[in-house]
Amino acid sequence: MPHTLTYPRSYAKGQTTTEIVESIKELYDVDISSSLVARVTDNILEDITAWQNRPLSRHLRGGRCRVNTGRLL
Repeated sequence: MPHTLTYPRSYAKGQTTTEIVESIKELYDVDISSSLVARVTDNILEDITAWQNRPLSRHLRGGRCRVNTGRLL
C-alpha cells in the first residue's frame, strides 16, 4: 500500500486534519473523524521525529551517494 504514511507526512507539511480526512476518504473510501487523525498523529509524532533525527549509516555520513536513476551518465 503506497500511501500508508500519507497523513503523517501531510500533517507535517501543514495539511489540516479535515483535509487529511478527505484525502483518506478519496484514497481508501473510508470514513474517519478529524479527532482520530489528530490522536494517531499525536501518538506517532515522537517516533517520526526520532526517525528523522536518527544517525546516518557510515556509508552516508559526509560523503557522496550515487543514486541509480536508470539514466545513462
